[in-house]
Amino acid sequence: MLVIEPYQVLKQLPLTGATNPTVAIADSGGNSTSIVFSGGVGIDITQSANTITFANTTETVNTISAATTLTAADSGKVHLLDADAINGDTVRLPTCAAGLYFKFVFITTKTTEFNITTANAGTSGTVQRFIGKVSVESTTDEQRAVQIVANTGNSYDNDTLSLDGDSATSGGNQGDVIEIYGATISSVATWVVDARLTTSNANPSSIAVIGAA
Repeated sequence: MLVIEPYQVLKQLPLTGATNPTVAIADSGGNSTSIVFSGGVGIDITQSANTITFANTTETVNTISAATTLTAADSGKVHLLDADAINGDTVRLPTCAAGLYFKFVFITTKTTEFNITTANAGTSGTVQRFIGKVSVESTTDEQRAVQIVANTGNSYDNDTLSLDGDSATSGGNQGDVIEIYGATISSVATWVVDARLTTSNANPSSIAVIGAA
């Protein structure tokens, strides 16, 4: 370990490493230490001469216009839902893991239901489920309804989000937003949902966006 004493003279040695650049610092007594800059998911770090460059290489926006299976690498992106093009197909999430995050924004409207599901919706195996809150507001009347799904234990009952722009029990119109967070709750892989939806139906009620496949 390099200990810096008061008034000690330090000097920076030349940068090394085209990737994972290393900065070496030495004192006047010949002691030295190194600081390594390492990139990670979506971040590249490179070095040229005396310059270290940090670059974001992750695509942050992804348009979904057909049946799609997302991966953990898609976490953190904003996913634009072209509901008109999806037209009843399914968007499947990756295996749930704590720390994953998906944001979905509707860019078109369709009055045909489509689904966002867990990786193993409708099948046996390790339980994955949705819990959370869904708010649906009418675009044609001053009506609003909310679905709250609490921790349901080791259950397959809630592995699907059903989305339909003109349904009384659902929603999904241009500008609507769904945020989904991966967590482990009561030892169960859990997607926590915060959905702000609208419907052209005048009387949204008994909201059933979160449900079974």
